[in-house]
Amino acid sequence: MSTLIILATAGLVLVHLFGARLKFLEGTPRSIWLSAAGGISVAYVFIHLLPELAEGQEVIRKAVSGVFRTLDQHAYLMALVGLIAFYGLERAAKESHAERRGREGEETPEKSVFWLHIASFSIYNVLIGYLLANNFRTIKSLAFFFIAMALHFLVTDFGLSKEFKRTYH
Repeated sequence: MSTLIILATAGLVLVHLFGARLKFLEGTPRSIWLSAAGGISVAYVFIHLLPELAEGQEVIRKAVSGVFRTLDQHAYLMALVGLIAFYGLERAAKESHAERRGREGEETPEKSVFWLHIASFSIYNVLIGYLLANNFRTIKSLAFFFIAMALHFLVTDFGLSKEFKRTYH
C-alpha cells in the first residue's frame, strides 16, 4: 500500500505542476471538463467526507469538556471555518484584482494576495499529504481520494493560473 500512496502523491504533484497548462480546459464560458471536475470533487465531499466528519464529530464530542461540550457540531464548525477562510482568500484576490485594474490598469491582483493564497494552499497540501499517508486501508478508498483530489487540484490550479497569470507559473 505504501508504494501506491507514493504513486498517488507523485500523481498529485504532477497535477499541480502541469494541470493548469492543459489547453482543453480553456473555454468560454467555462470548460465542460472543469465543470465536470468540480462536480466530481463536490460529489466526493457529500459521499465520502461528510460521513467521515460525522465519525470525527463523535470522537471530538467524547474528547472535549467544559464549555465546548455544549457545542454539538465541532467537526462541522471547523470545516465551515476552513471554507470561510478560503472564500475570504478568493474575495481578497477578486477585490485586489479589481482595485489594481482600476488604479493601475494591471490585470493581476497584488503579489501579497498571491503569496497568501500560496501559503494557504501549502498548508492545505500538507493536510492532504497527511491524509494520504495515514488514512487509507483499501485501494478503493485511496483511488477515490486520489481522483477527487486530482480533479480538485486541477480546478483550483487552473483558477489560480487564470487569476494570477504570470505570477503563478
